[in-house]
Amino acid sequence: MGEKSFAFQCACGERHVGPPNHGFTMPIALAIQPEKVQAAAVRSRDFCAFEGTDGQRYYFARVLLPVPIQGSDDPFMWGIWVQLEAPDYRQYLDAYEQTEPQFRFKAWIRNDLPFYPQTDGLPIQLVSRAGGKLPTVEMQPLPHRLSIDMQEGMTQEMAAKMAASFCLAGKRASAAQAAANLGTAAQ
Repeated sequence: MGEKSFAFQCACGERHVGPPNHGFTMPIALAIQPEKVQAAAVRSRDFCAFEGTDGQRYYFARVLLPVPIQGSDDPFMWGIWVQLEAPDYRQYLDAYEQTEPQFRFKAWIRNDLPFYPQTDGLPIQLVSRAGGKLPTVEMQPLPHRLSIDMQEGMTQEMAAKMAASFCLAGKRASAAQAAANLGTAAQ
């Protein structure tokens, strides 16, 4: 954590310190496909490829989208999926295990980030990072709230609102899963 770590008092009652984050399990383009297509997709934690109902192949990578927080050294870290062209996807796969990969690819965000106007389809640049780390995202200035936040930083109030929302949603999901597990165990 940096000298000016992000910290906030959450509605869950805890004080959270450090970079807030939220991630997606799959690209929206796969989530809207029929179950048969989803089941046939080639997926790992960081990669996804599938043939859509239109017969075309689609290629995705999971990456980090750091959005600066004003007055903090910690960014809000989004774990998102981006769509790549087939040759770039193959090159990225080849570079994935390298300790010093060198690449910059044109790609498109393929998730809708909560609290922002539609982000699915926004153009970005995918940039390699050394040491086996997920690539990061750069975005050209656009008249879009996400692009503005990437250039100027989001407010601490917005970062806290987002982080609290994801924290509470996670706690509700955990409680629901625990209740379901108890119900199953009682049977």
